[in-house]
Amino acid sequence: MDARLAEISFFEEAKKLKKVMSGWIDEESITVEEKTIYINLLRKSDKKEFFLKCICDGEFPIQPADYVFVNPETKIDDSKEYWPDDGQEAFKMNENPRWICIAGTREYKKRHSDHQFSPTFHTLAQTVFHIFRQINGWKKNA
Repeated sequence: MDARLAEISFFEEAKKLKKVMSGWIDEESITVEEKTIYINLLRKSDKKEFFLKCICDGEFPIQPADYVFVNPETKIDDSKEYWPDDGQEAFKMNENPRWICIAGTREYKKRHSDHQFSPTFHTLAQTVFHIFRQINGWKKNA
């Protein structure tokens, strides 16, 4: 993909993310630094915040972004204490490296060879919403 087109696509995806998530999180909770997006996600039950890092490097948006929870001070994944615990269902915080098992993430695509990634379906907004939903224990049909 042409570098300029990839940059335009990234900023369009970031804009859609802010719009789609506006009903659940404050726009100020989303910051963009170069090709990385940081999002404060709140778990409603106990008001605990998790800092999600979306790395949109490489072949993004043709290939998925990499998603990890990070220490808000260092912006790196330096401890599992910054990860939500869902019993290892989607948030694989006891593995090395830690990863998010949700369709639309880079690690999910790597580990599920039968998964067909679609940049028009597995958007940043859709993937972040699924992560947010998992943090809050919302089930698909609940």
